[in-house]
Amino acid sequence: MTFLNIIYQILMVLGSLGLFLFGMKLMSESLQKVAGGKINVIISAMTSNRFKAVLSGFTVTAIIQASSATTVMLVSFVNAGIITLSDSIAVTMGANIGTTIKIWLITLLGLKFNISQILLPLIGLSLPFIFSKNSTKRSWGEFFLGFALLFLGIDFMIHLLPDIQNNEVLFSFIKGLTGRGALSVVLFLMLGLIITMIIQSSSATITLTLILSANGIISYEMAAAMVLGENIGTTITANIAAIIANKSAKKSAFAHTLFNVFGVFVAMLLFYPFLNFIDLIVRSIWSESPYANIRFIPVALCFVHTLFNLINTLIWINFIPIMVKILNFLIAENKKKEKFKLKNINTGLLSTSEISLNMVKKEVADFAVKARKIANYIPNLLTEKDEKTYNELISKIHRQKEKSEKKSLEIRGFLVSLSEREISIKASNEISEIYKIIDNIESVINIAVQMSKIIEDKNSRKLWFTQALRDQLTLIFEFTEESLSNMIVNLNVEYHTVSIDYSFEIEQKINKLREQLIERNNQDILMKEYTYQAGAVYINMLASYEKIGDLAFNVNEIISGIKKR
Repeated sequence: MTFLNIIYQILMVLGSLGLFLFGMKLMSESLQKVAGGKINVIISAMTSNRFKAVLSGFTVTAIIQASSATTVMLVSFVNAGIITLSDSIAVTMGANIGTTIKIWLITLLGLKFNISQILLPLIGLSLPFIFSKNSTKRSWGEFFLGFALLFLGIDFMIHLLPDIQNNEVLFSFIKGLTGRGALSVVLFLMLGLIITMIIQSSSATITLTLILSANGIISYEMAAAMVLGENIGTTITANIAAIIANKSAKKSAFAHTLFNVFGVFVAMLLFYPFLNFIDLIVRSIWSESPYANIRFIPVALCFVHTLFNLINTLIWINFIPIMVKILNFLIAENKKKEKFKLKNINTGLLSTSEISLNMVKKEVADFAVKARKIANYIPNLLTEKDEKTYNELISKIHRQKEKSEKKSLEIRGFLVSLSEREISIKASNEISEIYKIIDNIESVINIAVQMSKIIEDKNSRKLWFTQALRDQLTLIFEFTEESLSNMIVNLNVEYHTVSIDYSFEIEQKINKLREQLIERNNQDILMKEYTYQAGAVYINMLASYEKIGDLAFNVNEIISGIKKR
């Protein structure tokens, strides 16, 4: 066989693999679009204990059919503080089990039956959905198209890979790795690991392994070793995503590696007894042995993959606190505080705008917390008499403002990148709402900073408030702080699902109190309780607090989708 023929055959196999990967990516992304924020809800709601966390990981991976997507999302959630490191480890265990479902489907459908005859009709049926104006129908159309392309890629590989036996160079290379006892097992384990790291999909590599073994190109033992290596290789995706994340997210990503490396180490120690146990299961069901009949190797490999992840989870599930301690030791926190960065991370190959948008909402909620923090400095600044403490408060306000400006710019930049993707109408509308929310929160920060300057000017002019004025400002501040806190609570739930009644009630209280205090101020000035200049500063402070309340209410209106003014 000529060199050009070898290159051509390699490109054909890579093309088939590319079709498989594209189909899998399309399936995963379309299901994430359909699920939307529900994935976050599933994971957040089902992490009250480690068993529920495992179930949530299994459920999400079974839904979106991509364990890499689940583990990368977990890195995002840990990074954003949505779930704890311990919970993320348990969810990862469930994700490992969930990914076995796809391998069983591929084995039972893609390898056992001639599915190619229904794939083109399936693509034809998906077309009306793909061109539908309804985003949900379009996503389902993309799912069916992805499903067809995935199995079409498998069908191409099934027909192409047997030709490796006719390719002396490739066949000699593969055969050269066998016949070396324990060393061959290690070599095939490394082969599975490296291929999976390169293409970042254990499903694709395992499918490749299934086809190679089903055609007798590699033996049952070598194929099983590749499957074990693929379980380590699949952890690379989350670790890549965690590079730009905080220490907690890095620990979550590395937990997946540590978990699978430990499992593979134990499996290698018990390699042949483990394979013999699988052989016993297959013979008890089908009366055939994968050692003797290559047709049953793919089924045996499915059992290898499934039992490996089940047993590994059962071993580790009661030792998650120990794993957390190991991770804390291996990835120590910096003594210096980490440089500011968005908690949200780019979720990589299998991300969707809907998932990323959900993370942006968490960023916006965190942005609102910073705004409230700056506003909460103002009452202390107003009453502080110690010069050193006073100057420290001024410095804190300006530092927090600088951090908030950076956060705002990064959130806006990330929203721009989301807008450039193919997004649903719902996602597009939510992006517009988030821009408005950010504008309002920025205005809260700017008003709070302006209030600090008003206080500085008041002090430099030696204008003093009476105790009554300070008490009145404290009272309206408490209402304003309540409004900001309510805004933050609403920012942390699903948009358009909250009631605005409580927010409206606080807003009415602030407006009513402001009118009463203005009227009282006019009377006090006439009674010469304090100077007109002090009264003017007081009115300015009142108006600022009332404006912050208005801005918080604006945000609540946007979140609820209800206009009450």
